[in-house]
Amino acid sequence: MKLFRYLWTFRYSLTVTLLFNYCIAGILLFGALMLAMLTLNTGDFADLAAQEPSEELAYDIMEVLSINDQGEILVNNPDILSWAYDNLYGNLGFRIVDKNTNKIIKSSASDVVAIQTLLHYLPVDLSLGAIRLDSKLGPITGFRLQVKLQDRALYIDVARSDRLGEFAKEAVMPAIQASFKVMIFASVLLFILVSLVSLRLTTTKIKRVSLDANKISPNQLGQRLSIDKIPNEIVPLANAINRALARVEAGFEEQKRFVANAAHELRTPLTIIRTRIELSELPDGLITDLLQDVSYMSRSVEQLLDLSRAQNSNTYLLKPILIVKPVTDACQLLGPLVLREDKDLELIVTGNNDSVIYGDHSALTIACKNIIENAIKHGAVNGLIRVEVGDNWISFSDNGPGIDKKIRLSLYKHFGGIINQITMVQVSV
Repeated sequence: MKLFRYLWTFRYSLTVTLLFNYCIAGILLFGALMLAMLTLNTGDFADLAAQEPSEELAYDIMEVLSINDQGEILVNNPDILSWAYDNLYGNLGFRIVDKNTNKIIKSSASDVVAIQTLLHYLPVDLSLGAIRLDSKLGPITGFRLQVKLQDRALYIDVARSDRLGEFAKEAVMPAIQASFKVMIFASVLLFILVSLVSLRLTTTKIKRVSLDANKISPNQLGQRLSIDKIPNEIVPLANAINRALARVEAGFEEQKRFVANAAHELRTPLTIIRTRIELSELPDGLITDLLQDVSYMSRSVEQLLDLSRAQNSNTYLLKPILIVKPVTDACQLLGPLVLREDKDLELIVTGNNDSVIYGDHSALTIACKNIIENAIKHGAVNGLIRVEVGDNWISFSDNGPGIDKKIRLSLYKHFGGIINQITMVQVSV
């Protein structure tokens, strides 16, 4: 039952479908070969093959018959008289019988009684048409034709003994059957080989489409599936996927433009609001609260700008930089925030100060700044944020309560803030 369920999962597989069709075609082909072998192995096939030539020969004899002045029946063709009969050892013969008297008028057999041929075993009283009877010489087949020559009704009998056929069957048929079996076995192997190669070539072309699709990333939405050298049946699917990718690319570009425009448009109003609050005559406590709210909104706007820059990888300036430099810049930018939140920030360089990495300085600074800022905002009260820099890695940690495993995946969502739950974060550069 488990095997059946496992095989049932492949019911929509193109490989299984092609293999099933190949098997059906192979069964029909080899069935036809077996039927042909069985037909060749039966005597009926030989009888059918002998009957038609016997009938044709009877008509040939009829065309050369004549009667001379003495009333004798003549066969005006010496080739038919000799007929290569002696070379066939008496296995083929003809005779002409008078219909009224049932007497044999002329025969290809010898008149010597001691020489017994198949015609001696052929009775005179026969039905018209095909002849089929048994004798001491074996089965006799032939044909009887009725003709009329100058008002004389005659029978032309053509007979053939199957002694040579039986001998050939006994001597040759085993070799033919053995050859046939070898041929069928070789055909089966060749059929399996051709089927496997055909399936391999077909599925390879389809796998090429999947490989092209796997190469498309969010930063490479402009790529499309190649429709060259793929099966014609797959081309409509590839074209449909390409059209879907074009729509996704257009929507993604529109989203990036909206984020960038919104962030730029919001920076100026927030700056104006901050200035007016600072110049206002509101109570100091209220001014402090309002400025904190504006700072939070400004931080969100900066994150929007960072997201916009991150989505557009073409703006990155990749070059060799000191790994310590972006971390140091981020710590200096957040120094005032650390003091205001009454937190401790510790920078430890465990590697070489001259260690160089390949990257974008601004992007790394923003990444370090965001991580440290999250630790400051969500860490423990009077907590410690520790930043360690190695030769090719940067580690961030704090003494907060950590993040519940159930909500860790939400850290990868934009602006999915997790209140009061920060754990150690390590970034490999």
